[in-house]
Amino acid sequence: MIKAPIKPISTQYMYKHLLACLLCLFSLPGIAQVTPAEGALLTYRIVGFSFPMAVKGFKYEVEIARGTCHEERIFKESLLKKADITSGKAIVEVPEFGAHYTWRIKTTDHGRTSLSDYYHFSTVTDERVDSTRYRMRVVKTATKFKNAFVFCDADKVLYDMNGKPVWFLEGLNRKPASFYAVRDLKLSPFGTITLLANDMPYEINYNGDLLWQAPATSTVSGDTIEHFHHEFTRLHSGHYMIEGMQQIPWKWTVGADNDSILVAEPKTKISEVGGNKGYVIMPFGTLIEYDEKGNVVWSWHAFDYYQKTEGPKYKKIKAMLDAHENAFYFDEANKVVYANFKGNSEILKIKYPTGEVLAAYGEGFGPNPDFDGTQMFCEQHGLKITDQGNICLFNNNVCNPGIPPSLAVFKQTNKNGVPALSKVWEYSYPLYANSDLKMPGTSAGNIIPLPGQAYFASVCLPYGNMYIVDQTKKLLWDATLEKFEPGMNNWKDNAQYRASIIYSDRDFERMVWK
Repeated sequence: MIKAPIKPISTQYMYKHLLACLLCLFSLPGIAQVTPAEGALLTYRIVGFSFPMAVKGFKYEVEIARGTCHEERIFKESLLKKADITSGKAIVEVPEFGAHYTWRIKTTDHGRTSLSDYYHFSTVTDERVDSTRYRMRVVKTATKFKNAFVFCDADKVLYDMNGKPVWFLEGLNRKPASFYAVRDLKLSPFGTITLLANDMPYEINYNGDLLWQAPATSTVSGDTIEHFHHEFTRLHSGHYMIEGMQQIPWKWTVGADNDSILVAEPKTKISEVGGNKGYVIMPFGTLIEYDEKGNVVWSWHAFDYYQKTEGPKYKKIKAMLDAHENAFYFDEANKVVYANFKGNSEILKIKYPTGEVLAAYGEGFGPNPDFDGTQMFCEQHGLKITDQGNICLFNNNVCNPGIPPSLAVFKQTNKNGVPALSKVWEYSYPLYANSDLKMPGTSAGNIIPLPGQAYFASVCLPYGNMYIVDQTKKLLWDATLEKFEPGMNNWKDNAQYRASIIYSDRDFERMVWK
């Protein structure tokens, strides 16, 4: 019996069936690889579109239309944007919050076109992205860093450099964002977002999903809670480092010279002190490192250092110690942690993991009658280390009446065998130029080194100003965070604790896909 020869499958036939398979793939409801998912509600306008690429070499295009479309004619009439795709992913900005959108994938090969099913999503809205209620007013438009984005913790919004909101924090743990006072809202090295909300550390993704939160323990403070505050950072190791607080009772006694002094009683519990007027409670900062499972893997107590090393100079009433941290920076490569103390205007350089203090920078007292107004910095915030190993900070200058806050950069040197700082750069922002609040700065502020020896800064309370300045002290960008006061019928500064910046396209894309 002679069998009929098997006909080879034509290239056209193969492509036809591959395209058919692709269409079937997109028709499956709720397919995991397609984002945004059908019916998704998004708190952002810059959207990551992804889909499975069945065949490499085909041309893929995302088409996005306004509204909820189910018919070709309506979709074409409402078409907003198209974006070519080569990797199965695209990031596209849609124009509005509080709007409905329809999208699909257009696949082309050798002139043949196939279309996926329609997918639908909506951008939700909030008063904080309503430009008649809240805004970032840009005073000087950016040319350099023009594609950056800024997190503002006062309104919990991410803005582009033109002042347009692109993302907002909707809430945490089933509570709305209005329930939380947010601090230190920023991007982590892993593309996630970290923040302190009502002094509890959280890690979320771009969608607002909760990824990690600190455990409700008190193993480091010895109190009922850890008293988290000010700064929370995801390390490059994957661990988390947070500032906490240890509250130490000090008891009034009379010294040999009949002068009143304070003696620490760390073993006395806060609950035992009660209303006893013979005690004073003083805060001492702690640093706590957690692993991904919430286990404490390292900690450091400021009290141990101050009591043993600098204790005597804090016993006089006029120099009562407030070892209150407000920032830290972990130089993971060199295994050094820098802890910033506002209350006594001091920076400690700490060897990791031994906890040994390698250097103490600053006068170390904070504002008190002994100051002559010449100290290098006072009640400083936002400590960072540059690529050159210099310390940069936001100097609130509270000890120097009439002198405005400044950005300051210090080189770490050695003076007569003692670690010291040498100021190498300083910049004072024209604080009153864009605000009618004619008063000196009080607290907060942030500084972030940028490529090309530039600096991003957010100023201190009660102002809402943010800016970028280069090494020549030229302003590269200038903006003010504001909110509308209906009763006064005008705009007022929306004061914030810290703002942070995303200046790398790669970092922003990582955040979107997280």
